[in-house]
Amino acid sequence: GMAVDTKVSKELKVAYGTANMTKGPAMTRAQAVQALEAGIEMVRRLKEEGYGLLATGEMGIGNTTTSSAVASVLLDRSVEEMTGRGAGLSGDGLNRKINAIRKAIEVNQPDPKDAIGVLAKVGGFDIAGMAGMFLGGAALGAIAGALKAYLNVNEVIACIMLNWISLYAVNTVLTEVKESGTTYTLPLRTNN
Repeated sequence: GMAVDTKVSKELKVAYGTANMTKGPAMTRAQAVQALEAGIEMVRRLKEEGYGLLATGEMGIGNTTTSSAVASVLLDRSVEEMTGRGAGLSGDGLNRKINAIRKAIEVNQPDPKDAIGVLAKVGGFDIAGMAGMFLGGAALGAIAGALKAYLNVNEVIACIMLNWISLYAVNTVLTEVKESGTTYTLPLRTNN
């Protein structure tokens, strides 16, 4: 989502930044799904290159606004509770940030039961890409570890098969989401 090209493969880039979420959706639903797919694909490629550990990161400038908006909607918490100073905002800056998030939520009316819709309306490509990486990492790594630990299945064979299974499964689910408008969300558990 950065407004410049980076080291990441150009075919995984969705767009050069999101739209202004205070005036409308940050991205289309199709772009949100594409960004999730890009994150999943990045993990698949890294795993294929032999990487065994997944770590994500971001610059931390500007994305705390979108992450606060997404968290506020999905966790049903106030914008004030979910919003911090980010990269050291003044009191006035924090108030502008809170008001921008409130306006974005008011303008876009994201449905907390539709995680992809929330992401499209008030999220960012960075959040979508990282979410895709987490999904890809879980699909490509955790299952192989469990198969090895509990059933003594060779982890190399398991990983090769899981790469193909996850590729087809994720493509099938995301294609269904795109074509039918169906949403797939898991219930969020809290300690409250």
